[in-house]
Amino acid sequence: MIQAYKAYLAALDQGDIVTADREGEKAWKAAEEANNKKYSAILAYNLAELRLRYLPHADVKTPAKRAFVLTKTADNPGLTVQSTQLIFGLSAFMDKPNKNTRRSLKWAMKAYDAAQLKPSYPVFRSHFELMKDASYNQDWRTTRAEAKAALDVYKALEMNAPSALASVKLFDASAVLIQSDFKNIREAEEDLQAIFDALGPQRYDHPNKLFLAAWAWGQAAKAMQYSRHTSKGRILDTSLPPETGRPETCQPINWIKKEKPQYPPKMLKKGYVGAAIVQYSLGQDGVPKEVNLAAEVPMTKFGKYAADAVREWRATPMPGVPSACRDYIKANFIFMLEK
Repeated sequence: MIQAYKAYLAALDQGDIVTADREGEKAWKAAEEANNKKYSAILAYNLAELRLRYLPHADVKTPAKRAFVLTKTADNPGLTVQSTQLIFGLSAFMDKPNKNTRRSLKWAMKAYDAAQLKPSYPVFRSHFELMKDASYNQDWRTTRAEAKAALDVYKALEMNAPSALASVKLFDASAVLIQSDFKNIREAEEDLQAIFDALGPQRYDHPNKLFLAAWAWGQAAKAMQYSRHTSKGRILDTSLPPETGRPETCQPINWIKKEKPQYPPKMLKKGYVGAAIVQYSLGQDGVPKEVNLAAEVPMTKFGKYAADAVREWRATPMPGVPSACRDYIKANFIFMLEK
């Protein structure tokens, strides 16, 4: 047990999460075999939190449940029942989100708060998961409340996780825009700018999906601003922020055919606006290939029509042009109502 635990700590110091997970499980199993309930509870909790933080597809529920059971029965377990109850409730909710697991998680969070325990990563993650769940259920008030709570814990822990921060800000921004019918745009823009600041410049071949989604939300907000008191539909194709990594020698694409996408009829009839970002590559024959939807907001349909249009585009042949100049190209479309 001691040898495996030392290997676990060494792997953590080196940032080798896979090895830390393997050695952490060995240490936990050894404590179980020795019937050392105190160390078994601590090691199980540590393993569960490690997986929660860094290994999204690993089993969190099994060690979390064991830690919770042991803290309820062991003498001087070295952990609070509220801490293990929270991580077990969180793992159960993530494994199967439903009314019962949601209620159990919220009850565990109240017990944790009542015990006046310090903020922890499982607390942050609990607010994060409840935020996502509320957004999925279109409960925008709860989405915003959980986003604020998650941000408070993020700051208290002095976390340095740009993607997690950007994700919370994105949920909050989208909830602000939808809940206010795109009226509180300035408030949402603060969140969107925070996302761009957190994620920084984007490589052309590895763009962060959160960055693209934030850009799309910003464009949709502008479309709504523009379309107030309007009648006819139109589509604008606007530039995305500058990307890094693409060769400076790349020449502009010479388009033979580049039609705007059709405005989705149902969206136009209902007066809906939106934005979509399509990523594609160009073959040396000038024909788009690998056309994929990178982001669409605030609802589906816009992306399909945008991607269908890109598939019909044609550029002049590009023999000898390096793939770095032809791959991972992005087109941004704003569907808005014309004045």
